[in-house]
Amino acid sequence: GAALAPALRRLALETLIGAVRRDPRVLRLTVQIFSRDADDREDYATHLTSLGLKPLEVRNGYQQTLVLDLRLDERTIFEGFERSGRRNIKAAAKCPATIAPITDPRYAARLETLMIETLTRTGGRYAAQDWRAMIDLTREAPHLSRLVGVFRNDAEGPESLLAFAWGCAHGDHVEYSQGGSTREVPFRMPMAYPLMWDLITWAKRIGATWFDFGGVSDAADTEGDDPLRGISAFKRYFSHEVVTVADEWVYEPSSVRARAARIAHRWLSR
Repeated sequence: GAALAPALRRLALETLIGAVRRDPRVLRLTVQIFSRDADDREDYATHLTSLGLKPLEVRNGYQQTLVLDLRLDERTIFEGFERSGRRNIKAAAKCPATIAPITDPRYAARLETLMIETLTRTGGRYAAQDWRAMIDLTREAPHLSRLVGVFRNDAEGPESLLAFAWGCAHGDHVEYSQGGSTREVPFRMPMAYPLMWDLITWAKRIGATWFDFGGVSDAADTEGDDPLRGISAFKRYFSHEVVTVADEWVYEPSSVRARAARIAHRWLSR
């Protein structure tokens, strides 16, 4: 994306494709360009096309996302949220719970449990993750990662963690990567709102100029079985600015081998 200087982009792509061509085991190379700057993505497109790559529908991650301008002062940012969003953030502060970073590796198993419970509710599929590594990164590089949780005040240890959110810094912006929660809460608290606000204020503190809410569904898609519809509606309490940030490209060094692999995969999947 934008982090790679324009003068180096062609060389970087040529080096990557050269490595693929030298390894006969590689059947397909997928390149995703991530930048909210359309000129950046067009510059990459020019190089990728000339190198033989073809555009592909974005399947790894998201193509559009909601963004928030962090160059404004904190009060102005807060006042720009939907009224109910602001109310839920304020209400959470009155609950018997604490918002704090998760830096103790003992919470790794609890994070996995919360993630699985959340995906079960939304119909998502869980992929195993290294939660301990995320906790270590948050503790050792707090300017790059913030794993923050809601802890009930009347309990201790991993079971006290009721919800979490993870933010990742990428130079000029911070991305909301993922979050999870339990419904087994002994009090009423809109937990996701203060967690998102915590990540936004952290992003501003470390010098990010914009916040990426981690993808969004079409606002017009109010029906159907889109598992992201609910979380997308939640994100819109904080922002309504949708931007395109990603393009995806594909390269197959040997179309014959790639076609044979696809045919074999279809047969083996029957």
